[in-house]
Amino acid sequence: MTPKRAGAARPRHFGEHGSHPVDEHPLAYIGDMLRLDHPLDLLAVGSSMAWVMDPKQVELGPEPERTDRTALLESLLAHDDPATTALLGVFALVLDDELARRRCMTELAGRRWSTPPWFRALGDAVVARVAESVDPLGDGDNLYLQLHWPTGQVLTIVAYIDHNLGSVVKDAFAVPMEVEEMIDVTRPHVDDRGITFVEVDPAAARARVEQAIDWSNRTVPPLESDTWPVIQPLLRWALRSLPDGGEAPEPSEWEPEELDTIVGRFLASPEAVGLDAADADLVDHILWYGTSYGSGDPYRWGPPRVEILLLDWVPRKIVAPFEELARLPIVLRAFIRWAHGEAGIPTELGAETLAVIDEYEDDYLAAIADEERAQGMDALLEVFGFPVDDDQFEIDWEARWAERVRSSHVRAVGGEHAYQALDAESLPDEPLDLDVVPDDIRGRVQHVGCLVDRVCDEFFGDVEMRTACRRFLIDSASGDPAVFRRRSKDEPLAGAVCWVVGNANGRLHHGDTGQMLSVLGLKGSVSGRAEPLLRAIGAGDIFSSYDPHLGTPRYLTSGRREDMIRRRDGR
Repeated sequence: MTPKRAGAARPRHFGEHGSHPVDEHPLAYIGDMLRLDHPLDLLAVGSSMAWVMDPKQVELGPEPERTDRTALLESLLAHDDPATTALLGVFALVLDDELARRRCMTELAGRRWSTPPWFRALGDAVVARVAESVDPLGDGDNLYLQLHWPTGQVLTIVAYIDHNLGSVVKDAFAVPMEVEEMIDVTRPHVDDRGITFVEVDPAAARARVEQAIDWSNRTVPPLESDTWPVIQPLLRWALRSLPDGGEAPEPSEWEPEELDTIVGRFLASPEAVGLDAADADLVDHILWYGTSYGSGDPYRWGPPRVEILLLDWVPRKIVAPFEELARLPIVLRAFIRWAHGEAGIPTELGAETLAVIDEYEDDYLAAIADEERAQGMDALLEVFGFPVDDDQFEIDWEARWAERVRSSHVRAVGGEHAYQALDAESLPDEPLDLDVVPDDIRGRVQHVGCLVDRVCDEFFGDVEMRTACRRFLIDSASGDPAVFRRRSKDEPLAGAVCWVVGNANGRLHHGDTGQMLSVLGLKGSVSGRAEPLLRAIGAGDIFSSYDPHLGTPRYLTSGRREDMIRRRDGR
């Protein structure tokens, strides 16, 4: 339980002044969450902030403008108001540093703000139920952790473990309802897919999810959604309340004799009619992938697994003549029909998996026909964007990384000449230049500009970012006015402008996008709204959330350009 200060001093209430006026505190909206009837919003914000300032995170590419945890914690401890009190209550639970958690608890014991019962009982939550939804195709499973507070609130955290990506947590979120309610809501959508719900041993669930989180954190590029990985501190806190000592499942080990038996049974089955002895090698390849990757179950094949096999694994891993590999889709269709029959997979699900083979067969054939395609170590280097080297055993990784960063910066500013000519002068405080915008959309662009300014003022707090966003908005509107003639809301357009420029300047990290969009009352993703804006300035083919290039320094702040110059000059 969150400690309370002893004594008869009258508790302070919202709106009273501590060391700083409540309405002047930049985090005042967090204090307002103490007025709610449920802790979810506060837990979500606190978890996001704990994740963003986690010093153990390692970012690839340009150094991020990460919040220093020590500095933020000291600030929260020094300012006594509802917002800092609320955050300290969450940090006392979710921070991974025990000493930091104890400092939060000690400070809370001396705070006198009137807080709701659920806040004072925040640390008394118990995991009342652990359940799992099991996918018959083996693509992934949802783990449900149902938390109860003595004050009556309920919260369920759902973690999706994706087996095709290596049994990693791909997504997680929290909802204020019981597991049974969630099952009732989802059952109409999953009953015909053979998905079942089962209870799970709490200790085993803890071991399994913690392992999946660790593997997820080592995945490159990182897995991200609107709620993952920023919910990770909250999920880890819930897991810590489960008993330890459980064991995560180990990958199945298949003996050669067992695999030979599977091959023999398949080739002798009616599904294999029309195949010949030469196709046995292809069955071996299918079983190699089926037993060593994904779920490790050679009898369960879902659409994602087939897609990975055809478009990535075989072209990258298997060295064989085109004529031999070209028969793989034929053999795979027959094998999946047989394997699904052996596993009792519903025919409807099998049809969906087989349809994926039809969908990607042409792409697969094109991939294996490419004699220049990278394979083995060369393919691994290519995935990370490194140039392939014939001498694979004497790789200067530091030089390779520096070369990749340099190449990324050159693309970001539009070429070598622009890269060498970079300066670090601050962007001026420019007005919105509507003169170049067609008359019929000028009013709308001006309104979008006002929304953009609000985000820049309230979230970024940076005049240079405001100028960069205004430039991008005007260039997009003048480059393709049709984007602004379509009937749609202005807030998503403004959010897309800020999302693009924020990413290009390295200003949006884990969890920041949701907080930024909340300024405009938005939830979810605006990447789809950003695509036509990017095409309007000619950056549609070079911008992505992992390589956010706009092809010009025009939209880059002095801090971003200074970082590029420092790396360019070796400083």
